Amino acid sequence: MLAVFVKLLALEAACGTEAAEAAAEYFQPAVQFLGRWMVAFLAPPLVALPKALGEVKDANARTWAKVALLHVALWLASLVGSGAVASAVAGR
Repeated sequence: MLAVFVKLLALEAACGTEAAEAAAEYFQPAVQFLGRWMVAFLAPPLVALPKALGEVKDANARTWAKVALLHVALWLASLVGSGAVASAVAGR
């Protein structure tokens, strides 16, 4: 998603706003499809997660603490990255 955003910004800088808007309009049906059907793509892994976690062997509290720490660290990195992109775009 970020790559598409950067490519649209590059297209806007190289060819103008009209070209970037035409490219975004071209992909609008795909965006609408994913918006409607994203639940179908994401729900199966979420439904299977408890079974997959139950099959983890030799997992102690330290292992789960590492997983939780990794999850939080990557979530914070994603949050900071999204904020940096938003700030950079807002400053234009």
